[in-house]
Amino acid sequence: MSTLLGPLGSIDGIAHWIVAVCMAALCAAVLANFARAERSRAGQQKKSAVATGTMTAFFVAFFGILHAGVRWGFGIAPVSGSLRTALILVGLVLLALGTTVNVVGRAELGRNWANQATIYEDQTLVVDGLYGVVRHPLYASLLWMLTGVSLVYLNYAALAATMLVFLPMVSARARLEEDMLTKRFPEYDNYRQRVGRFLPCWRSA
Repeated sequence: MSTLLGPLGSIDGIAHWIVAVCMAALCAAVLANFARAERSRAGQQKKSAVATGTMTAFFVAFFGILHAGVRWGFGIAPVSGSLRTALILVGLVLLALGTTVNVVGRAELGRNWANQATIYEDQTLVVDGLYGVVRHPLYASLLWMLTGVSLVYLNYAALAATMLVFLPMVSARARLEEDMLTKRFPEYDNYRQRVGRFLPCWRSA
């Protein structure tokens, strides 16, 4: 499967560089969040095992799985021809969409972002923009990105890790945040009923 790191002019080579650019954009967005974080702001915080550090650890392990697949053929789906190209293109769309949503979602969340589950004293409830489509666009976008990369590299072991490890991780973190937001904002329960957690839904208010 060394062709997955093929010449720049090949679809494999182009996909490889798109993955690199998207991951760099994600890292830059996360670092910008930490740089803008106001650590002196008062608020209620609940420590969670799922935070930037553990998510980063998962990403490292995830790319380790990809590297093992490229090097030894472990976990790589035996797909060739037009189907392989189609899966790579679908993966790139998911990756690009996820990266865009993550960067924009962080900007829309603004000063409400925190590494740990936190409700600031001056917290605002963001329900517009991307947050009017899914309740947790940051976590959702990471899932889309990981799924997309798994398809780009046709690695079903990486896809399984995303669904069996990362999805439960962010689901647990999302539930913790939602419990805190429901206690702070009475209107959050109605918002939760009409807006999907990680995927859009079309329930009426």
